[in-house]
Amino acid sequence: MTATNILANRFALALGAMAVLSAAASAQLTVKQTKSFEFNAATFGQLNTTDLKFNSFDSKLGTLTGVEVTLNYNLTANGNYDRSSSNPQPTEIRAYGSVNASLAGSNFMVSRSMNENAGWAMYQPDSVSFQAPGRQQPNSGNLDLNRFSQPGGVTFKVTEQGSGLYFDESIQATDAFWLNESTRTVGTVEVTYTYNAVPEPGTMIAMGTGIFGLLRSKSVLKKRSK
Repeated sequence: MTATNILANRFALALGAMAVLSAAASAQLTVKQTKSFEFNAATFGQLNTTDLKFNSFDSKLGTLTGVEVTLNYNLTANGNYDRSSSNPQPTEIRAYGSVNASLAGSNFMVSRSMNENAGWAMYQPDSVSFQAPGRQQPNSGNLDLNRFSQPGGVTFKVTEQGSGLYFDESIQATDAFWLNESTRTVGTVEVTYTYNAVPEPGTMIAMGTGIFGLLRSKSVLKKRSK
């Protein structure tokens, strides 16, 4: 065997390995959809809801193997307060609230909540501003992949409840009160489909070329060893 033939066989072996690995690596793919929501409330603790609709998985792409649902949000709260008590001790102000996204027609839900220190209320009238992301909570319910393959899309109901600034419960109701207040919640729900792609003709040709190159190189190596 000439040096040219040996080089050609080694090149075919490398090409075959690269083609097979490339085809295998490209088989697992993802597609994402992101929808946004926003709630504005003039009263703390107000209940807000909205529906977000996502496209179903397109079965022409391949076989659906997984679905991931992610919820994120940020709360911005502002308020002016006064204290009628002569007690000079400061009282804590906390930011509470929760947002969840539930899949319509099922028991599956993703949620985030908030319970953070937002500052301290002194004796004199003052104001407080707060901004922070909600903390992720464990998902609840079961996620059925079949629901995401059905025509017509899927809908998530996003619900915000109890978001706002609250005085420490240890103080009396007449000790502190809000003069005016507002909250703004901005977030997103993201649905990610993971699927095994249907091989395209070009991919099948690449895999065939790779397998042929591997077999040819193996056959040549056997002949050389005899």
